[in-house]
Amino acid sequence: PVEEGTSYFKTYVPYYIKKGDTLSEIAQRYGVALNTLLSVNKLNPKKILSLGQKIFIPLRGYQVKK
Repeated sequence: PVEEGTSYFKTYVPYYIKKGDTLSEIAQRYGVALNTLLSVNKLNPKKILSLGQKIFIPLRGYQVKK
């Protein structure tokens, strides 16, 4: 599992799933590849996300797209 804070080369930001969220939308908003988001969180792309589920967004100098 990934811990909050800084690791070897990335910073991880916790994100809690909200109603209507999709992994592809979250990845796009944070400028992260979908495959990276899946890999970091050890997620199966076919599994449904749960409301309030905590995932980690790997950041490397990205800003959130609003």
